[in-house]
Amino acid sequence: MIAFTKTKTFIYKFPVIVSTLLLIPLLIIVLVNVNTTSHYIIFSLESEKFTQSKILNILSDLNNRVNKDNFKAYLTLEPLSIKDNTFPKGSLILYVNKDNKKLVLDFIKKHNIEKFLEISKINVPTLEIKPVKIAVLESGDTFYLYNSLNMLNFAYHKITPEDIKKNALDINNFDILIIPPGTSHTIAKNLGEIGGKKIREFIEKGGNYIGICAGAYLLLSDSTHGIESLKFLKDIETLNQKPWNIGMGVLKIKMKEHPITLGLNYEELPVIYINGPIIKNINPNYNIASYLPLSSPKDFLNNLPNLYELNKIITTGIALSHIPFKKGDIILFSFHPELNSLPGTSIKLSDPYNLRLLFNAIYFSINS
Repeated sequence: MIAFTKTKTFIYKFPVIVSTLLLIPLLIIVLVNVNTTSHYIIFSLESEKFTQSKILNILSDLNNRVNKDNFKAYLTLEPLSIKDNTFPKGSLILYVNKDNKKLVLDFIKKHNIEKFLEISKINVPTLEIKPVKIAVLESGDTFYLYNSLNMLNFAYHKITPEDIKKNALDINNFDILIIPPGTSHTIAKNLGEIGGKKIREFIEKGGNYIGICAGAYLLLSDSTHGIESLKFLKDIETLNQKPWNIGMGVLKIKMKEHPITLGLNYEELPVIYINGPIIKNINPNYNIASYLPLSSPKDFLNNLPNLYELNKIITTGIALSHIPFKKGDIILFSFHPELNSLPGTSIKLSDPYNLRLLFNAIYFSINS
């Protein structure tokens, strides 16, 4: 956490059109200040001109520069007011010094960010955007997950169940393990008791776990895959154990205010669901998102007799959860944040902005 103090502020706009000689000295003074002082630049991602796709492009490019150009960046978790300017929660802060000033200004110009403010320090809670070491289990349905991580410009390492058994999943090598969707029984069988034990040890020592669909089901205490070392989330169960295959398609979730839901519409977000575990609502602190009742079978292939039976299950459990475990954190997605369409069908989301959940979850886990 970096302390914040108010400082002199300048608002810059691109493109700047100087029409009189009188303005030229002022422009030079401002740019000299930017180019010679270590400070921060803040701007809002909630500009009316920024579509959701545009915001994803900004965050993706930022990820790329954080890894390649040694950018330092932060997302604010609270609103920030400075003189006559208010920056909402989720605003982006970039660190600027003499070594990276040109890269930062090029970034701002590239993304047509017209208004930003110079500040000297930060005192609001933030998520630091920094290089993260991600391991993705090479088991299950990884194709779309890899596509999404590539789209967001996350670097990642593929790790096999055999690698994990041989101690490759080490807290010094990786920050996060992502278990992809697929068939939980197959994934569990590939990992075995030894692999399950290694995953638990990784989390206990401070590693982070993100499970998607089957990857979420893997750790629940009532999972039927038979690998006991993986079922270490005691008393956390699923509502759709029997039947588990309740349907697939577009569902809508309602979210709590949380770093993982930063920048999203809390009231309603469409997501792709494919028979994922509906987790029993045990501890309200674990609940980040829940499913809204489905009002129409449009865009959803229901395997239950009627919508009433479906809604009775989906609306009484958890769609997205965060569970602290020893020194680490576990994030479980019942749905698929990496998908914007239902594979093999014409069902799709109108916008891929649900990817923001995956972006936020990764950075929340290494900041928590």
